[in-house]
Amino acid sequence: HSASIRTAKLTIQGGHYTHAVTFKDSYSNQDNYATLQGGYVNDSKLILFNSSSQLTTTLSTGDSSFAGNVGIGTNSPSARLEVSADVTTNVDIAHFSNSNDIAKAKISLSANSSGELSLIDGSNNTDVFITSNGDSYFNGGEVLIGTTTSTGAKLIVDHDNTKMLELKRSGNTKARFIADSNHGQLDLYNSATANTIRLLASGDSYLNGGNVGIGTTSPSQKLQVVSDSIIMADFTTTSTKGGISISEADEGG
Repeated sequence: HSASIRTAKLTIQGGHYTHAVTFKDSYSNQDNYATLQGGYVNDSKLILFNSSSQLTTTLSTGDSSFAGNVGIGTNSPSARLEVSADVTTNVDIAHFSNSNDIAKAKISLSANSSGELSLIDGSNNTDVFITSNGDSYFNGGEVLIGTTTSTGAKLIVDHDNTKMLELKRSGNTKARFIADSNHGQLDLYNSATANTIRLLASGDSYLNGGNVGIGTTSPSQKLQVVSDSIIMADFTTTSTKGGISISEADEGG
C-alpha cells in the first residue's frame, strides 16, 4: 500500500478496473440509494438514486448530470440552475472563462443591485455591456436584428412586418420606421399622438408639424428658404411646360 492509502481514514480496495461501495435499503436489501464508484480506467463517480431507485444525480470526474434543480450558494434552488450571491450589491455572480482562466463573460450585480451582463473580447476589453438600470452599449461590431447578414451598418433591422422600428415614450408612439411594399417610410407623431410628418420614398409625403425651414433653424413662415446663392429656389418639371425660378433681386435695378 502507498502512503496515501495508509493515512486514509477508510480505504476500500476492489478489483483492478472497477471498485464500488453501494448503499442499499436495509428493509428490502434490493433498492440502491447511492453508489460510490471508481477504477483504474474509469472516472470516479458518486451515483445517487431517488426513492423509486431511479438514477437522479451523477457526480463524476468526467461528465456529471442532475435530474433536479441545482443550487450554488443556496439549498433551495427554484430553477434548473440558481446561483445566489452572499451580498446584494457590487458583486460578480458568475464568470465564464477560457482555458487560461481569463473571464470572457460576467454576470454581476451593480451598486444599485441591478443585473449586469459583460462580454469581453480577445484583447480583454468589455465590448458589450447590458444593465437593467443604466447605460448599456454594444461596441463589438454591428447589431443585427432579424438577420445574420451584415451590410456594414451599425444597426440592421430585418422584419417581414411593415413596421420595422417603433420608438415610444410612456407608451405613446413617437416615431416609426416602415418598409411599405419595399419602400422606406418615416412617420413622426406629435404630443397628441397625431401623425404630423410623413416622409415616403414612393408616394405622398407631408410636413404638418409646423413651419419648414431650408437653410434656417427658425422659419417664420410655412416655408422659408434662406440661401447665400442668387437663385433661392428652382422649380422644374419633366414636361415641356417649363418651370419657375426664384432669385434675389439685382440691387443695381
